[in-house]
Amino acid sequence: MNCTDANKILIAGYLKSRGNDVSGALCQSPLHPDKTASFKIYTNNNSWFDFGLGVGGNLIDLVCRLENTDVTGALKILKGEQTTTVPYLEKQETNSMKITSIKALKKPHLIDYLEGRKIPYEIAYLFVKEVYYLAYEGQKKPYHAIGFRNDHGGFALRNNFKTERFPNGFKGASKPLWITTLPGIPDRLNIFEGFISYLSSVAYYKHQLKNTTIVLNSVTNVKAIVDLLPKFKTINLFLDNDAAGMKATKFIQDLRPDAIDQAKLIYRDFNDFNEFICK
Repeated sequence: MNCTDANKILIAGYLKSRGNDVSGALCQSPLHPDKTASFKIYTNNNSWFDFGLGVGGNLIDLVCRLENTDVTGALKILKGEQTTTVPYLEKQETNSMKITSIKALKKPHLIDYLEGRKIPYEIAYLFVKEVYYLAYEGQKKPYHAIGFRNDHGGFALRNNFKTERFPNGFKGASKPLWITTLPGIPDRLNIFEGFISYLSSVAYYKHQLKNTTIVLNSVTNVKAIVDLLPKFKTINLFLDNDAAGMKATKFIQDLRPDAIDQAKLIYRDFNDFNEFICK
């Protein structure tokens, strides 16, 4: 089996064989915990796009991500053979979202979106940008969103455009997908799940946190910080109080049992820091 043959296998059929429900225009992502269905299969060309992660591709791309392997490993899996997993590097992938320009945050509706979530403009403009991007090939007029840059130059993206796909507003990312590090006290670490939660903490405390801070930008990035954890004497966790956040918290605390789960201390009755400051 070669790549051409493998990519003729229907993506929907492959996911069904793994027990995934792929009914409907959008389905729950098989790649990450998904509160709102964000995974789309395009039957006309047998491709897929994950709007939660901002990535897509063909069947081999999907198998590489699902099984943490490379193209050779994916072909073996699709042939029903066992294989030793090989790390799949983000930088080997093509970028399906193209950033066209980055500006200071000025759009009133984006500012209103943040202030509606109790994040004042005077805080937001210090950390986020107004990012313009093309989401698909052939798109003429770029979309725009609030962008929070990661350490590798990608952006976590948010806006208040509500559609059938994104009833609560757009939530996505441009590649490369990675963590964001904000410098601070070198032996003390705060870990947040997303930038809205981090900005919420700044609004709540009325100043930027003094410890070194890492924003995961997605719980799927939690393994990226494993080698960093031993460098810190104190670790505070500000992840979400949902299944994905608690799983990431447990993953970190298994490595660092002394890490303090601040989510249970500060906003235990709320899903995340932002819901806490809003209610």
